[in-house]
Order: sequence, then structure tokens, then C-alpha cells
Amino acid sequence: MGTFVGFDPGGAGAFGWAVLVGEELALTLVHRGIADHARGAIDGAIAAIGQRQLTALGVDAPLFWQPTGDRRVDQMVRTAQSSAWVLDAN
Repeated sequence: MGTFVGFDPGGAGAFGWAVLVGEELALTLVHRGIADHARGAIDGAIAAIGQRQLTALGVDAPLFWQPTGDRRVDQMVRTAQSSAWVLDAN
């Protein structure tokens, strides 16, 4: 079973993180949290991972912006997760 960690840097009181497990979509959420800084998010994720072996880690950091409208990758994630929680880069 894979263990996946995601970080969403957002500044004080808004640095999100999540640990998920599974072999295919939809993954199962193990734990999530919000920290004030990177160290707090990393510490929370490490505690949630426990003895599991990490499979992959992702950091939400837009590598490009669309001149107008949504990035295609954001739309794909929204559709796959049926969620409005995937926000625009700006």
C-alpha cells in the first residue's frame, strides 16, 4: 500500500498538509492539518506517517500560470476529486 504526503504552503495559519494511503484512486485520508510554517507541517506529516514507508511527496507550487482561466491540471484534479477545494493559483 502506498503512502502519499502533500503540502500546500500558505503562510501563517494556512500551511496545509495531508497524509493519504492506498493503491489506486480514491486514496484514503489518514490525517491532515494546518500549521503556521513548514517545520510544523513537516512535523505533523511525519507523526501521521508513523512506521509507513513514504511512496511519494508533493508540494503545491504552481510552476506556471494561465493568462486567463483555470490551469488544465487544476480542472483535472477538481473533476477526479469532485471537489471545489482545488483553488486557482492566484
